[in-house]
Amino acid sequence: MKSSYASGGLKIADIECLDKSLKLRQYIKASRSSHNIAKIQIFCAESVGSKVILASEFGSITKDECVSSVAQQIMNIITDETRMNRFGQVGDSVEAQLR
Repeated sequence: MKSSYASGGLKIADIECLDKSLKLRQYIKASRSSHNIAKIQIFCAESVGSKVILASEFGSITKDECVSSVAQQIMNIITDETRMNRFGQVGDSVEAQLR
């Protein structure tokens, strides 16, 4: 569905990707507010052992609330991708030299 018309697609946005990006944006925006949603996010982060809502990595993902769960998964993906692209790190080892 994301492909061009010539390739048989409809040139529409990837709904799953859009859903994830909107949830991550909501999570980040709420974490900087004094709204009650921020308190829910703090509770969800603490329930998986993190003291920071925007932790760079979540060892386990909360199952209490959908937006928090998706946001934590996406933050882990971003962290892993950054490690790979920036530092050449795969798992626990650095395989490329830092520039």
